[in-house]
Amino acid sequence: MSAATKHVLDEAIRAHIADEHDDSLAASWVLITERVPLDGDDGYSHVVDVVPDGQSSVTTMGLAYFVAQQRSVGSITDG
Repeated sequence: MSAATKHVLDEAIRAHIADEHDDSLAASWVLITERVPLDGDDGYSHVVDVVPDGQSSVTTMGLAYFVAQQRSVGSITDG
């Protein structure tokens, strides 16, 4: 991912959190995406995670674990 794309993504995430949660600051974040294979593809999914520059791996893994746990019990909703 280019530095410009990562910068815009970081700004968008921080603006979204501030808008949705009364001017709160996003201290850290992780974006996890999955590429789903199509016909004729290699048959594997690829997970790509993106984090802000300077965020520790401990914070990133903690956030990813939190999201996985919330998804498994259905606590995170769309919207």
